[in-house]
Amino acid sequence: MLATYAAVTGLRANISSKPKGTFTFTPPKTAQTYTLAEITDLLNEALIPEGFLIVRSWNSFTLIPADEKVDPALARAVSGGELEKCGKTELVRVEVLVEWGVNDKLLADLKKVLGPFGTITPSKDRLVVQGIASQVTKMVNALSQAKSKK
Repeated sequence: MLATYAAVTGLRANISSKPKGTFTFTPPKTAQTYTLAEITDLLNEALIPEGFLIVRSWNSFTLIPADEKVDPALARAVSGGELEKCGKTELVRVEVLVEWGVNDKLLADLKKVLGPFGTITPSKDRLVVQGIASQVTKMVNALSQAKSKK
């Protein structure tokens, strides 16, 4: 599957370990085309439960195992407003302005939302959040709800 993905996308593959098993995709009967982001999302939806994630860059892709620390340089830096335009399984990094103190319990709860590919790094007045776009969006929404309760 990964060799086919590399061939179809024209991206160079950076793979240090591979998941076991096979992947079969049966498209709907209607004629439908998929964008590269949609194909990546389909593959990642199968890979994430196996502990892997495809991360695309402009000329390559990297298969990341969940049990290894993710290089922050691989995550695409986006603003909160750009999150909705990202592929739902795209690895992103966003800075969230925090105008009130965030305690350790809240940080732990927010980290749970992010899953195995997510990290939160607090700084003076913001949180640097990295993870899968759909989960980062949920975390940003949860943080907004926590802020409104303050």
